Amino acid sequence: MLINPALEVVLVEPHFHFFFNQLVKSLFIDNLACNSVHVRHSSIPLFKYSKQHEIILEYLRSIKTHPTAETIYEEVRKKDNKISLGTVYRNLDKLAFQGVIKRIKMANEKDRFDGDVSCHYHGKCIKCNNVIDIFLKENIDLSIDEHVKNETNINVVSHDIIFNVICPNCDK
Repeated sequence: MLINPALEVVLVEPHFHFFFNQLVKSLFIDNLACNSVHVRHSSIPLFKYSKQHEIILEYLRSIKTHPTAETIYEEVRKKDNKISLGTVYRNLDKLAFQGVIKRIKMANEKDRFDGDVSCHYHGKCIKCNNVIDIFLKENIDLSIDEHVKNETNINVVSHDIIFNVICPNCDK
């Protein structure tokens, strides 16, 4: 495995594939894209492609909302009525693990999912409970990680920021 200064992980041999999967699992990295770690590999799929996988990914990339697994299940059944809720959960886990989608974890609530893996944050409206995207001009992820390291001497592997907001629709 080669790691260059831009934090790009390149998998070049099959045995590194297993090592990388185990490494990511052990570090609890849910979203590689936003933390400036980019993964690419040479013809080694992390997970087997399936029609259900593609339908779920296509749906998430076509919307701007942040649905739960159950909502995704209801929507993708319109395209494939044989898909099960378990299949949706398994595929969402795989896609999030790969960094192809974002899993949005919120305390005491079901996880939400985002098909947009560009570096952005999320806000949860305190009035309607909708989750909205928050795009900032500057990526503050690295400066927060560095600040934590400097103040506490703890290495940050990843972090999630969810703002409590009043969304534009409720603010009228």
